[in-house]
Amino acid sequence: MEKVNLKEFIKRAGDKPAVTTLYVNDCVRVKAIALKEGTELPEHKTAVRTFLTVIHGKIQFILSDEIIELNEGDWFDIPVQRRHSVKALADAVFTLTQNLKDHG
Repeated sequence: MEKVNLKEFIKRAGDKPAVTTLYVNDCVRVKAIALKEGTELPEHKTAVRTFLTVIHGKIQFILSDEIIELNEGDWFDIPVQRRHSVKALADAVFTLTQNLKDHG
């Protein structure tokens, strides 16, 4: 058993996102991502149902037709198979919880 302080994870980020897997089994995967202010997670899409939780900071979740601002404590259901990117408006740490049994 390991204690992890997610707010401290921002120290691992530089000019690129810091990404680590916190937990995985055959049903669920949980990742932590840290972004320094002004950095971006490039455009991509997810094939599985994914929930984003902002642990620290402020981000923009960018879809082709919409920008959603998410703050510390916010939770968001990422649309499956929709291209998106994430930009840090302030130093930010968020988790992604992915349902590996549900493919959309």
